[in-house]
Amino acid sequence: MSDTDSMRREANRKSAEKSRAEDDKRAIEDQIERLRSAERQLATEKTETGEVREAVRQHEDPGETWAGQTRDQYHDHVKDALGRDLDAYRTSTDAMLDAVIHRITELENQSRDLGGVIGWLANAINGLWADIRSAVN
Repeated sequence: MSDTDSMRREANRKSAEKSRAEDDKRAIEDQIERLRSAERQLATEKTETGEVREAVRQHEDPGETWAGQTRDQYHDHVKDALGRDLDAYRTSTDAMLDAVIHRITELENQSRDLGGVIGWLANAINGLWADIRSAVN
């Protein structure tokens, strides 16, 4: 077995490793895109829920002509219970949004790391092929 055969096998092994890293990087980038879409949807949902909550908070009672048990029930259900439910929903949406943002950051870091590995492998492959060309020259 010659040195050039050994270098060729090493170049092929590194080439296969580089291809796997590129596939992994593409899969991560696809996942990032899906998460960015979810991030936009959650951000919109959070904003809209906040606007509805503010509308409930600012809603005026129908006036002095409306009094009694029906008014009290309205106030209890709409102003208090609905407001609490909207606040809880918005808090939950905010927590999901934070989790998505953190996951995107983790994946971006993984993608950057793979980019470094891919570059290193490409350089190693290039060096091996240069050595092979020099050996057979």
